[in-house]
Amino acid sequence: MGAPDATTSWVFNSPVELGLRSLCVLVELDPHRHDLQRLVLLDYLLVHSADVDGGPESLHPAVPQRGAEVLVRRAVLEPGLALYARRGLVSVTMDANGFSYGATDRGGCFLDTLRSRYVEALRSRASWIAASFGELETSEITRYVSTELDRWGGQFAEYGGLGRTP
Repeated sequence: MGAPDATTSWVFNSPVELGLRSLCVLVELDPHRHDLQRLVLLDYLLVHSADVDGGPESLHPAVPQRGAEVLVRRAVLEPGLALYARRGLVSVTMDANGFSYGATDRGGCFLDTLRSRYVEALRSRASWIAASFGELETSEITRYVSTELDRWGGQFAEYGGLGRTP
């Protein structure tokens, strides 16, 4: 998974897919707002939910070195959120701490119109994410993911962690 550019077009792990996954999470966590770093972490946990003890089956395969996904996910998620924001499905606000994202009423209505096994699986995992991680501070989620990534298929320590102080 690399950052999108003008010559690359894909669906799997694209801005459209990551935006949809984050929309599912934001709808479940509504009315709370979340920054990009938190959404990156929650997206990883949503996709690789079986990595978490007691979590549901993962949506994507447990490939080796999948921990590195956290490093590149931000560059793909940001344009995905912007796409959904332009369509009025995600709201973006800025304050002294930076940008934060939340679901709009239209976002939930949009998800209700989608009918596929994949969207059902996304929504189910998003509900699990909200119940399992929704009340935790971003620093707690960062610490948890940083600690577990090597066990989950990491080789992550050589990259220097998540780039944020837990």
